[in-house]
Amino acid sequence: MENDLSALIEEIRTLRSEVRRLMGVQEEQAVERERFYNRKKEERDRFYDMLYSLPYTHKEIANKLGVSQSAVSHWFSGRNTPSPKMMCAMKELVKEGPNALT
Repeated sequence: MENDLSALIEEIRTLRSEVRRLMGVQEEQAVERERFYNRKKEERDRFYDMLYSLPYTHKEIANKLGVSQSAVSHWFSGRNTPSPKMMCAMKELVKEGPNALT
């Protein structure tokens, strides 16, 4: 009986140790998830800052990028997100400045 009790106590200790380890893994994953979302938020904020810095109408941007005016309107409203290719093209518009559409 004493052997059974000792084995049970040892199993409980092992399980406690495993639970602590798993809780630590979950905490690390939560921290990493938060970092990921913060990076995405920073990227999104930079994108919208860039988007709003464009001194053109939605129609002008759409014509330059070869997309519809409603697509550009959806980007500005946050309803949709442009593809990485379109984001790069908009960055080029910002770099080119006011002469980009001439």
